[in-house]
Formats: sequence, structure tokens, C-alpha cells
Amino acid sequence: MKKLVFLLLFVCLAVPMIALAGPPEEVVGYFNYTPTGCLDESWAGDNFFGRDCADTGEYGFVEGDPTYYGDFIGESTENYMITLYGADHADPYFSPFRMGWYKGIVEFEGTVLGSDEGTMWIQYVGESPGSIFVWSGTWRILGGAEGLEGVHGGGTWASCEPGGDFIVCLEGRVHFDP
Repeated sequence: MKKLVFLLLFVCLAVPMIALAGPPEEVVGYFNYTPTGCLDESWAGDNFFGRDCADTGEYGFVEGDPTYYGDFIGESTENYMITLYGADHADPYFSPFRMGWYKGIVEFEGTVLGSDEGTMWIQYVGESPGSIFVWSGTWRILGGAEGLEGVHGGGTWASCEPGGDFIVCLEGRVHFDP
């Protein structure tokens, strides 16, 4: 009996929260970023490890084109780590390598789907088949504040055109809690 009462109480509390959350909406976007380097770099044989790396970026436009695209509009800073297997000691970033791995946290300031301005944090995880210009992976919103409080979502991302070497296209779904 206690289990049944607990289950009914849980359902009564959870159903209104579920019903109040907004439906997920499809999103697309462009992320134009500029790497600014890694503070900690090391090697193990021909494997390169970059930690405490950073970049700055802009969401929603393609460099050289003032037209905005997509559902994310704003600016970002990012902290990440990168591993390049089979890298060239002379130039680990821009020489071919066997495979790359990446994990980073973006702090985004701007709007999503026309929301009020706010801040959100997005985790990106990905891999490369051997070129610093070719990456793909997944993204997940970790949280938000101000106009982006209550935003949730995730999806996929990949290096893309138009515009240049450091352009990422993303797609996925987001929703806002009440």
C-alpha cells in the first residue's frame, strides 16, 4: 500500500511539471570560432594533448556576411581540451593526424529562438578523422541564466561551409521550462 501511495504522489507531482514544459523546437545554427591557443600542451610519442585551450566565437552569422542565420544569435567564449593522435611534432594542429578528440564548454551570451538576452552553457564533444578543419559530434545545453533560464536541449554539430575553415553547423532541439 505504501508503494502505491508513493507512486501516486510521484505521478501527481511529476505530471504538472511535464505538462508545463514547452514542446521541443527544432533549431539550426552556425558557430564561427577563432582558436586562441592552449595554455597546457604535452606529447606522448606522436600523440598531442592540448588542455586549457580557448577560443572566441560568434553564433548566427558567416564571417564576411552581415546576414544572420539560425536560431542562436550571440557571442561565446570556450574552454576545451583536444587530443590529436598521430600528430606531427613540427605542426600538430595544421598537419594531418590519424584521429582527433575534443571536449569543450561554451559560454554563450545571446538569444535562442528569439528569447530575451541571456547566458547559457553548452557542452560540445566530438572527433576528427584527421584534419583540424573537419570535426563532428554532439552538443548539449548544461544550463542557462537571465533570458535563457530554463533552456534545455541538444543535438549534433559538424564542420561546414559556407564561410571558411572555422565554421560549425549545428542542429537539434531545444525547449524552455516555465
